[in-house]
Amino acid sequence: MIGAGSGVAPMASIMRLASARKSTVPMALLCSNRERASVLLYEPLEELDRHEDRLSVTHTFTRSPWDPSARHHRHIDAPMIDDVIEGLALRSPAPQPVLVAGPPEMVSSVRAALATLGIGEDRIKSELHG
Repeated sequence: MIGAGSGVAPMASIMRLASARKSTVPMALLCSNRERASVLLYEPLEELDRHEDRLSVTHTFTRSPWDPSARHHRHIDAPMIDDVIEGLALRSPAPQPVLVAGPPEMVSSVRAALATLGIGEDRIKSELHG
C-alpha cells in the first residue's frame, strides 16, 4: 500500500483490521507526508509497525530532510518502492495488488513508478484524495 496525506486513513483501517483478525498476510505501507507532524494516524501506525511482524510502515518526509523517524526524505519514486519491496521480502511469484491513495498528482506519479517496476495496471487500485 502506498499513501499520502489523507490517503493514509483507509490504509490504516486495513492494517488495523488485519491486526485485529490476526491475519498472516504480510502488508507494507509506504507513507508520504511533508513532515512527521502532518502524518495522519502516526502513533497508531507506529504501534502496528512495532508490534505486528507481518505489518510494516515506512515513512518518507518530503520537507523534513533530517527527521530520523523517516526512512526516506523525498517524493515517492520507483527506487524507493523497489527498496521497500526488497527490504520487506515482499517479492512473490504470485502477483500482489497495490493500493495507492492520495492527492491526484501523487497517485499519478506512483502509478508511473509502479509501471517502471513492471507492476501492471491490473494490479493497481487507486483512490484520489484532496
